[in-house]
Amino acid sequence: MALVFDEIDRTIVIEAPQTEVAIQDLINAIRDWEDELVNLDEPSLANASGKQNLGGGVLVGITLELINNWRVQFEGRLGPDYVSCRISGGNLVATNDYDDNPIKPSAFTQIYIAQSSSATSIEAGGALTDEEHDQLMLKTALEASVQNVKSQSDRMKFAGEDIKATLDNEKVDLDDKTKEKIEVTQKDMQHTKKQADFIRNIEEGRWLIKKNQM
Repeated sequence: MALVFDEIDRTIVIEAPQTEVAIQDLINAIRDWEDELVNLDEPSLANASGKQNLGGGVLVGITLELINNWRVQFEGRLGPDYVSCRISGGNLVATNDYDDNPIKPSAFTQIYIAQSSSATSIEAGGALTDEEHDQLMLKTALEASVQNVKSQSDRMKFAGEDIKATLDNEKVDLDDKTKEKIEVTQKDMQHTKKQADFIRNIEEGRWLIKKNQM
Protein backbone atom coordinates (compact mmCIF):
# COMPACT_ATOMS: atom_id res chain seq x y z
CA MET A 1 0.00 0.00 0.00
CA ALA A 2 1.49 3.31 -1.11
CA LEU A 3 0.54 6.36 0.95
CA VAL A 4 2.06 9.80 0.47
CA PHE A 5 1.81 12.47 3.17
CA ASP A 6 1.61 15.92 1.60
CA GLU A 7 2.45 18.35 4.40
CA ILE A 8 1.72 21.44 2.29
CA ASP A 9 -1.85 20.45 1.36
CA ARG A 10 -2.28 18.36 4.54
CA THR A 11 -3.39 15.43 2.45
CA ILE A 12 -2.85 11.68 2.78
CA VAL A 13 -2.72 10.53 -0.85
CA ILE A 14 -3.51 6.91 -1.68
CA GLU A 15 -1.61 6.34 -4.89
CA ALA A 16 -3.07 4.72 -8.00
CA PRO A 17 -3.93 2.05 -8.90
CA GLN A 18 -5.08 1.24 -5.36
CA THR A 19 -8.84 1.55 -4.99
CA GLU A 20 -9.42 0.52 -1.35
CA VAL A 21 -7.88 1.23 2.02
CA ALA A 22 -8.75 -0.01 5.50
CA ILE A 23 -9.11 2.32 8.46
CA GLN A 24 -6.60 0.27 10.45
CA ASP A 25 -4.03 0.62 7.65
CA LEU A 26 -4.57 4.38 7.64
CA ILE A 27 -4.06 4.56 11.40
CA ASN A 28 -0.88 2.49 11.21
CA ALA A 29 0.54 4.65 8.42
CA ILE A 30 -0.34 7.88 10.26
CA ARG A 31 1.31 6.75 13.49
CA ASP A 32 4.42 5.62 11.61
CA TRP A 33 4.62 9.01 9.87
CA GLU A 34 4.15 10.88 13.16
CA ASP A 35 6.94 8.81 14.79
CA GLU A 36 9.50 9.76 12.18
CA LEU A 37 12.15 12.05 13.60
CA VAL A 38 11.55 14.82 11.05
CA ASN A 39 7.83 14.92 11.91
CA LEU A 40 8.03 14.99 15.69
CA ASP A 41 7.32 18.72 15.79
CA GLU A 42 4.29 18.43 13.51
CA PRO A 43 0.80 18.66 15.06
CA SER A 44 -1.03 15.36 15.34
CA LEU A 45 -2.87 14.22 12.21
CA ALA A 46 -5.62 12.18 13.78
CA ASN A 47 -7.37 10.72 16.79
CA ALA A 48 -8.35 7.06 16.84
CA SER A 49 -10.66 5.10 19.10
CA GLY A 50 -12.31 1.70 19.30
CA LYS A 51 -11.31 -1.97 19.45
CA GLN A 52 -12.47 -2.36 23.05
CA ASN A 53 -13.26 -5.99 23.73
CA LEU A 54 -17.00 -6.68 24.10
CA GLY A 55 -16.41 -10.36 24.76
CA GLY A 56 -16.84 -13.39 22.54
CA GLY A 57 -14.30 -12.10 20.06
CA VAL A 58 -16.40 -9.01 19.30
CA LEU A 59 -14.64 -5.64 19.35
CA VAL A 60 -15.91 -2.08 19.20
CA GLY A 61 -15.44 -0.74 15.68
CA ILE A 62 -12.63 1.69 14.85
CA THR A 63 -13.25 5.40 14.35
CA LEU A 64 -10.53 7.55 12.80
CA GLU A 65 -10.92 11.33 13.19
CA LEU A 66 -8.67 13.45 11.00
CA ILE A 67 -7.76 16.75 12.65
CA ASN A 68 -5.78 19.91 11.88
CA ASN A 69 -7.28 20.10 8.39
CA TRP A 70 -5.81 16.79 7.21
CA ARG A 71 -7.83 14.85 4.63
CA VAL A 72 -7.61 11.62 2.64
CA GLN A 73 -7.41 11.63 -1.16
CA PHE A 74 -7.30 8.88 -3.75
CA GLU A 75 -4.90 9.85 -6.49
CA GLY A 76 -6.69 11.28 -9.51
CA ARG A 77 -7.24 9.17 -12.65
CA LEU A 78 -6.86 10.10 -16.29
CA GLY A 79 -10.50 9.35 -17.20
CA PRO A 80 -12.78 9.52 -18.98
CA ASP A 81 -14.28 6.69 -16.87
CA TYR A 82 -14.69 7.21 -13.16
CA VAL A 83 -13.01 4.79 -10.73
CA SER A 84 -14.85 3.71 -7.58
CA CYS A 85 -12.68 3.83 -4.46
CA ARG A 86 -13.58 2.56 -1.01
CA ILE A 87 -12.57 3.17 2.61
CA SER A 88 -13.62 0.29 4.86
CA GLY A 89 -13.09 -1.35 8.23
CA GLY A 90 -14.46 1.41 10.45
CA ASN A 91 -15.61 5.02 10.53
CA LEU A 92 -13.74 7.96 9.01
CA VAL A 93 -14.64 11.46 10.21
CA ALA A 94 -12.89 14.82 10.35
CA THR A 95 -12.81 18.14 12.14
CA ASN A 96 -11.64 20.73 9.61
CA ASP A 97 -12.42 23.84 7.63
CA TYR A 98 -14.00 21.85 4.78
CA ASP A 99 -17.39 21.22 6.38
CA ASP A 100 -15.75 18.39 8.36
CA ASN A 101 -15.38 16.36 5.16
CA PRO A 102 -12.51 13.85 5.55
CA ILE A 103 -12.18 13.35 1.77
CA LYS A 104 -10.34 15.63 -0.62
CA PRO A 105 -11.81 15.28 -4.15
CA SER A 106 -9.68 14.14 -7.07
CA ALA A 107 -10.20 13.75 -10.81
CA PHE A 108 -12.33 10.87 -12.04
CA THR A 109 -12.73 9.16 -8.66
CA GLN A 110 -15.86 8.30 -6.67
CA ILE A 111 -15.23 7.69 -2.98
CA TYR A 112 -17.37 5.42 -0.81
CA ILE A 113 -16.89 5.25 2.97
CA ALA A 114 -18.45 2.24 4.71
CA GLN A 115 -19.63 4.19 7.78
CA SER A 116 -21.54 2.60 10.67
CA SER A 117 -23.28 4.21 13.65
CA SER A 118 -22.82 1.03 15.73
CA ALA A 119 -19.70 -0.52 14.30
CA THR A 120 -18.33 -3.77 15.65
CA SER A 121 -15.71 -6.13 14.37
CA ILE A 122 -15.04 -9.83 14.82
CA GLU A 123 -11.65 -11.19 15.74
CA ALA A 124 -10.63 -13.87 13.28
CA GLY A 125 -8.96 -16.80 14.99
CA GLY A 126 -6.93 -19.69 13.67
CA ALA A 127 -7.95 -23.29 13.19
CA LEU A 128 -9.98 -25.09 15.85
CA THR A 129 -8.10 -26.87 18.60
CA ASP A 130 -8.64 -30.61 19.02
CA GLU A 131 -10.93 -29.97 22.00
CA GLU A 132 -12.95 -27.33 20.13
CA HIS A 133 -13.25 -29.67 17.15
CA ASP A 134 -14.48 -32.54 19.34
CA GLN A 135 -17.02 -30.34 21.09
CA LEU A 136 -18.28 -29.02 17.78
CA MET A 137 -18.66 -32.55 16.42
CA LEU A 138 -20.51 -33.65 19.59
CA LYS A 139 -22.82 -30.64 19.40
CA THR A 140 -23.63 -31.47 15.78
CA ALA A 141 -24.26 -35.11 16.66
CA LEU A 142 -26.53 -34.15 19.57
CA GLU A 143 -28.59 -31.82 17.41
CA ALA A 144 -29.01 -34.58 14.84
CA SER A 145 -29.97 -37.03 17.59
CA VAL A 146 -32.64 -34.68 18.93
CA GLN A 147 -34.25 -34.48 15.49
CA ASN A 148 -33.97 -38.25 15.09
CA VAL A 149 -35.58 -38.89 18.48
CA LYS A 150 -38.43 -36.56 17.65
CA SER A 151 -39.15 -38.17 14.29
CA GLN A 152 -38.92 -41.69 15.73
CA SER A 153 -41.18 -40.76 18.62
CA ASP A 154 -43.82 -39.41 16.25
CA ARG A 155 -43.65 -42.55 14.15
CA MET A 156 -43.78 -44.98 17.08
CA LYS A 157 -46.70 -43.19 18.66
CA PHE A 158 -48.98 -44.60 15.99
CA ALA A 159 -47.16 -47.92 15.64
CA GLY A 160 -47.31 -48.45 19.39
CA GLU A 161 -51.07 -47.87 19.48
CA ASP A 162 -51.59 -50.45 16.71
CA ILE A 163 -49.45 -53.04 18.54
CA LYS A 164 -51.14 -52.40 21.87
CA ALA A 165 -54.56 -52.93 20.29
CA THR A 166 -53.36 -56.22 18.82
CA LEU A 167 -51.86 -57.48 22.09
CA ASP A 168 -54.95 -56.52 24.12
CA ASN A 169 -57.08 -58.74 21.93
CA GLU A 170 -56.03 -62.20 23.15
CA LYS A 171 -58.31 -64.01 20.70
CA VAL A 172 -56.47 -62.63 17.67
CA ASP A 173 -53.48 -64.67 16.50
CA LEU A 174 -50.47 -62.60 15.54
CA ASP A 175 -49.32 -63.20 12.00
CA ASP A 176 -45.63 -63.10 11.02
CA LYS A 177 -45.87 -59.56 9.68
CA THR A 178 -47.32 -58.25 12.94
CA LYS A 179 -44.73 -60.11 15.03
CA GLU A 180 -41.95 -58.62 12.91
CA LYS A 181 -43.50 -55.19 13.30
CA ILE A 182 -43.58 -55.57 17.10
CA GLU A 183 -39.98 -56.75 17.25
CA VAL A 184 -38.66 -53.91 15.07
CA THR A 185 -40.66 -51.29 16.92
CA GLN A 186 -39.48 -52.52 20.31
CA LYS A 187 -35.87 -52.28 19.14
CA ASP A 188 -36.49 -48.78 17.84
CA MET A 189 -38.03 -47.77 21.15
CA GLN A 190 -35.06 -49.13 23.11
CA HIS A 191 -32.62 -47.36 20.81
CA THR A 192 -34.55 -44.12 21.05
CA LYS A 193 -34.69 -44.37 24.84
CA LYS A 194 -30.90 -44.74 24.95
CA GLN A 195 -30.52 -41.68 22.75
CA ALA A 196 -32.90 -39.67 24.93
CA ASP A 197 -31.08 -40.75 28.12
CA PHE A 198 -27.76 -39.83 26.54
CA ILE A 199 -28.98 -36.36 25.57
CA ARG A 200 -30.54 -35.86 28.98
CA ASN A 201 -27.28 -36.77 30.71
CA ILE A 202 -25.36 -34.31 28.55
CA GLU A 203 -27.83 -31.52 29.25
CA GLU A 204 -27.80 -32.17 33.00
CA GLY A 205 -24.01 -32.01 33.07
CA ARG A 206 -23.44 -35.57 34.24
CA TRP A 207 -20.88 -36.22 31.53
CA LEU A 208 -17.51 -34.49 31.27
CA ILE A 209 -16.62 -33.60 27.70
CA LYS A 210 -12.88 -33.52 27.34
CA LYS A 211 -11.33 -34.15 23.93
CA ASN A 212 -12.34 -37.69 22.91
CA GLN A 213 -13.36 -38.87 26.37
CA MET A 214 -16.78 -38.72 27.99
